[in-house]
Amino acid sequence: KVLKKIYKNHLVIDYVIKNIIASGISKDKIIILIPKNKINLRLQNYVIKKYGCKIFKGPTSNVFLRVYNCCSFFKISYFSRITSDNIFLDPFFIRKTTKLFFKNKSKYLASRSMDHSKNWKETSDYNEGTSIEFLNFNLLKKVKHLVNKNNQEYPTWNIFSNPRKFKLKKIELMEEYKGLDIKKIRTTLDTKKDLSFLKLAARKLKLSPGKNNLLKLLKNEKIDELTKINLNVRKKIAHQ
Repeated sequence: KVLKKIYKNHLVIDYVIKNIIASGISKDKIIILIPKNKINLRLQNYVIKKYGCKIFKGPTSNVFLRVYNCCSFFKISYFSRITSDNIFLDPFFIRKTTKLFFKNKSKYLASRSMDHSKNWKETSDYNEGTSIEFLNFNLLKKVKHLVNKNNQEYPTWNIFSNPRKFKLKKIELMEEYKGLDIKKIRTTLDTKKDLSFLKLAARKLKLSPGKNNLLKLLKNEKIDELTKINLNVRKKIAHQ
């Protein structure tokens, strides 16, 4: 789905990578993790040719091990995790949350919704589609023995399910989003309805990669009309 066209010739992956670059993070700090199979060869070639970003290939189903092995290979101490289905992650949001992570010296900081975890009661201040995690690699080392077939798709499941042990911190709503009904809009890409919404919103508002597209969308007068497309899509719930 990351090679789906959204607006003009801009693909899903273009939004993801250009949003990160526009936040001030250099290309050499970006690593694209993909499953090790022939299906993703086109994606690999596209990213290398257009952006020159590093590629790391790992297990298809075991996402935890894919992330873990990547950190081990590149000797990464801490990192931010951005999923490729969140194409309207505003560059200013990435920049400010990155600074917040280092300022607070946190070991785990996230904006994502944790209401699918019975242990961490914090509810995200953000919509489905504005998700970012920052964490110390040592946390993955501590939970590696807890990973199984039920939770391997969610690399940080065993971290945010143990809030007392790991002292989790959530990212409060940014000043730029206050006063805007951010929760009523869904900007993640999980279904065909989501894809239809993202394409229409991008075309109607001329939303290009590397711009503050979510902010622009939230401030638009026609937002209610646009969000009807995927309003009733059920949220994807992680392993419980």
